[in-house]
Amino acid sequence: MSSKTYVQNKVIELINSENIFINSEHSDDDLAQHGMDSIVFIMIIVKLEDEFKIEMEDEYLLVANMNTVNKITDVVFSNLVNIPA
Repeated sequence: MSSKTYVQNKVIELINSENIFINSEHSDDDLAQHGMDSIVFIMIIVKLEDEFKIEMEDEYLLVANMNTVNKITDVVFSNLVNIPA
């Protein structure tokens, strides 16, 4: 399993922990269609930041910019890749 696949699986797990049930087959679906609202979105962001020990940039704290599993995975993965050693 690649590290990006690991990140995607963890993103899906954290989203599902907020009672939004989705899997990798629906990774391009708009999460609002699965019940994500702005409150749940913030809760997911907090969980992602805690889980991966990252801080999301302000531009990504908008639902429109991170409304799919793939978008969230890309942002989290790029934060992990860009962490200074």
